[in-house]
Amino acid sequence: MPTLVIHGTADKTVPIAATAHVVAAEVRQAELIEYDGAAHGLFATRTDRLIDDLLDVSRITTGKLLLQHQPLTISDALHSAIETVRPLIDQMGHE
Repeated sequence: MPTLVIHGTADKTVPIAATAHVVAAEVRQAELIEYDGAAHGLFATRTDRLIDDLLDVSRITTGKLLLQHQPLTISDALHSAIETVRPLIDQMGHE
């Protein structure tokens, strides 16, 4: 069964290396998502991101979102990113 492990990198109460890294390595089909700079209690402080991550996992596991793994060059990634923000660049008058 897919298992999502979410942990803050700045959690001093329950250090990530002693908990989340171990669980993610030992549990089959576990995916670890690290919240950079998040301390203990991230479920209360990072609610928006947490909900987004949970919805993404739900969409993937129910087949509503299909991930396709394929090679991607830096050039292609940059081109796609620029095209995504092009309307905003034009709107702001940047070149």
